[in-house]
Amino acid sequence: MKTTILFVDDDQNIIHGLKRMLYTKRREWKLLFASNGNEAINIISEQHVDIIVSDMRMPKMNGIELLNYIKVHYPHIIRIILSGYSDKEMILRSATTVHQFLAKPCDADTLIQTINKAYSLHKLIKNENLAKKISGMARLPSLPSLYYKIEERMQCNNVSLKEIGDLIAQDVAMTAKVLQLVNSAFFCLRKRVTSPQQAAIILGVNTLKMLVLYVHVFKSLKDLPQPYFDNFVKHSVTISKLSKEIARTEFKDSHLVDEACTAGLLHDIGKLILMQVPEYYNNIEKLVYKKGCSYTEAEYEIFQTTHAEVGAYLLGQWGIPDSIIEVSAYHNHVSNFKGTKVSSLTIVHVANGLLTKKSISNQITYPKIDMDYLESLNLIDKFNDWESIANNLINNFEL
Repeated sequence: MKTTILFVDDDQNIIHGLKRMLYTKRREWKLLFASNGNEAINIISEQHVDIIVSDMRMPKMNGIELLNYIKVHYPHIIRIILSGYSDKEMILRSATTVHQFLAKPCDADTLIQTINKAYSLHKLIKNENLAKKISGMARLPSLPSLYYKIEERMQCNNVSLKEIGDLIAQDVAMTAKVLQLVNSAFFCLRKRVTSPQQAAIILGVNTLKMLVLYVHVFKSLKDLPQPYFDNFVKHSVTISKLSKEIARTEFKDSHLVDEACTAGLLHDIGKLILMQVPEYYNNIEKLVYKKGCSYTEAEYEIFQTTHAEVGAYLLGQWGIPDSIIEVSAYHNHVSNFKGTKVSSLTIVHVANGLLTKKSISNQITYPKIDMDYLESLNLIDKFNDWESIANNLINNFEL
């Protein structure tokens, strides 16, 4: 079945250019075109659309208004802005509506790659209602205390961008949204940004302030089961810290260390979506107790997917770097990933596994760690050192 993509632009020269640019994709994609928002809405009301790519500034109904309407009424559709305007305020206003940003002029390879990546993880989510819920999300719950800390620090004249980045790095939702923005085409960066510290330096204080005002990702969603959310936060921050410490023993490049830290924070982001499903944790726990299955096996039986795949799907739609998406998707099952070198996935898999111990005949084992995978990378000899790092951190770390 072809992927159906709707392009919306009031400039007919742009429309003609897109038709020529994407002619070679006609066997894979069904291409639709509209010259304004109302025409686009009429098309979507009459036929299925997978992805919409819209210009930002159009008469009567602009791109933000159109995509916000699509988000509300057709949340399953992936929403991409393709615009020649780099007005930061308008971009930030669209941050709660748009999955990805592209800047004009956009070459064919970039456009095709962005669309393919945004849609490639769609097959992971077999539960249609869940897929719609994820696509419709623009905000994720965050710690209110961190929101106030950042607001307070931003009021200071001598605010340190690294300090702001360090605060953002403590929170899953802040990190994900800031990375989504800084990696958008509007910032034209040659290298993908994988840490909030880098992002804070690139965005600057004024843009971060606008992000707080327009995106509101720093406010908690309602009706979350607080004990579960608190445990989720503690686990995510612990894995982030442990991943960073282990990465320091493996990587000389500070960017790779920061990436492992960020990936550790975001590895379970899919749980934030599933946490909003009524009785999510209760149903999982009941099934685990009844069948003696694993947590992820219970998720799959109920949702036909797991939190790992849900997280990868969301991050993929947002345009987060592949190296972080891979961690979300495969951190529980690294053998499914065909990697041949030590990466952030390796680090987070180990860090996550070190938190789950079992005692058998006076020996400590780690059932969540794939030792065959570590052996394939010649890492078994380093395991005792990593175990010591984990024990030291867990004994001294308090959230």
